[in-house]
This record gives sequence, C-alpha cells and structure tokens, in this order.
Amino acid sequence: MNFLKIKKKIIFLFLIGAVFYGYFLMLLGIIWGYFLAKFFAGEKTGQPPKFFRSLIIKIKNYRLHFHHWFCSSLILILGIIFQIPIIYNKLLLGFLLGVIYQGINDYQDWKAIIKK
Repeated sequence: MNFLKIKKKIIFLFLIGAVFYGYFLMLLGIIWGYFLAKFFAGEKTGQPPKFFRSLIIKIKNYRLHFHHWFCSSLILILGIIFQIPIIYNKLLLGFLLGVIYQGINDYQDWKAIIKK
C-alpha cells in the first residue's frame, strides 16, 4: 500500500469514529430518556404516575394538560429558539427526544392536551 491510501483510510476511520461518537451519545440519551420516563410515568393510559403528576391547569371549563412529552418538547423548542447552548449537548438532546418518544409512543391519550 502506498502512503496516500493509508492516509485516506486513517482519515476515514477518524471521521467514522467522530460520527459514531456523536450518535452514540445521542443514542445513549434517547435510551435513558425513554426508560426514565417509562419508570416515572404510569404503566398505561389513564393510570396515575408513580412519582410525579402532570401539570394540569384549569381555565373555566377547560383543562390544559402538560404531558411529560409536551414539556420536553417545549424545553427543546424554546432551547433552540433562544439558542441556549446546553440544548445542543447530544446527550441532553437525546434524553429529551427519548422522553418525547416514550410519551407519544406508549400512551393513547398523548394528543389530549386540551380537555373540556
């Protein structure tokens, strides 16, 4: 092998390692977020959570239900809009995505934010 081919392979391996490292942290965050949300939330739709209750605000005849996935979405969106640097941390970003995925995937009432 000539030096140029070895150099290209080394650069390629460094790039693959960097991509893998970045996505590994995000994947780890997604897994942690999913399982922590699953651990702290109720088992099924309609069951009370094990530890923390959802924030519900009553306005006249309506109830505004802040699900955990909705709160995580707000944190993510507001962090991006206001360019809060920590939101770009791959582990935190993955964590928030894992919580969002768990809330939407595991419950049938995930879309019921405003109830009468």
